[in-house]
Amino acid sequence: MKIFARAVMVGGVAVLAASFAPAADLSVKVVVSEPAGLERKAEPAVGGIPFKKGVVKSVDDLALVDKDGKGVPVQFSKLAGYDDGSVQWALADFLADIPAKGTLELTLKAGKPAPPTQALAIKETDGEITVDAGAAKFTINKAKFSLIETAEVGGKKVAGPGSVDIVSADGKAFAAGKPGKVSWEYKGPMRATLRVDGD
Repeated sequence: MKIFARAVMVGGVAVLAASFAPAADLSVKVVVSEPAGLERKAEPAVGGIPFKKGVVKSVDDLALVDKDGKGVPVQFSKLAGYDDGSVQWALADFLADIPAKGTLELTLKAGKPAPPTQALAIKETDGEITVDAGAAKFTINKAKFSLIETAEVGGKKVAGPGSVDIVSADGKAFAAGKPGKVSWEYKGPMRATLRVDGD
């Protein structure tokens, strides 16, 4: 039996939408909506933004600004590209303040992204990976599949270690073995997604 898991250290809960990027002057309106009726403060927002061929050479050359032109800390990741190497789809990760049932309008432009006030701190050894997000800290064991080995909030352990145990319909018990592969799907200042594969 194959086991596959992703540990998303920072994820999105708000809904993000954007219009298709124009080929000429790069100025894309980005709209974040709050559909649940809850006020959001520094809430993770995640969404994909498409571009026409040849418009964006690298996600390192994209910036997000508010209505006053002030840079919004953001992490862009390339999701798909064209045959010329340019970006077809980019994933944007940032924090948003949105009133209940409200919207936030931003603009994507060419430029350097504003850095976060506190970036994710990722440390990796042969045996474990630690991701410190400031408010919370997570440790993943690379030698055994324990989901999250420890989770800390304010320096206090609140969870871990976990485990994956499966019982089939006929009562057979299965336990996760040692991870065969541990790799990063995203590893940036605002979002880190770790993939663990194994039996």
